[in-house]
Amino acid sequence: MAAQAAEIKLDCFDGQEAEPLIRNVSANKPMPPEVVREIQRRSSGNTLFLEQITRSVIDSNLRMLGPLAWRRR
Repeated sequence: MAAQAAEIKLDCFDGQEAEPLIRNVSANKPMPPEVVREIQRRSSGNTLFLEQITRSVIDSNLRMLGPLAWRRR
């Protein structure tokens, strides 16, 4: 039997769509707006990346010091 696959096109999220997803994944834990923007930027709106980067930030217990600087609490 030949394997069959279907291609599904998913659009990337824009900033207005991404922020609620980030807040949901983070269980509404306090997150500075610049952290949210950085997650959006690094994910390029890809929903899987949005979720994974958000979980990584929360799980690593990191906080933002500057635009791109991170330090463990």
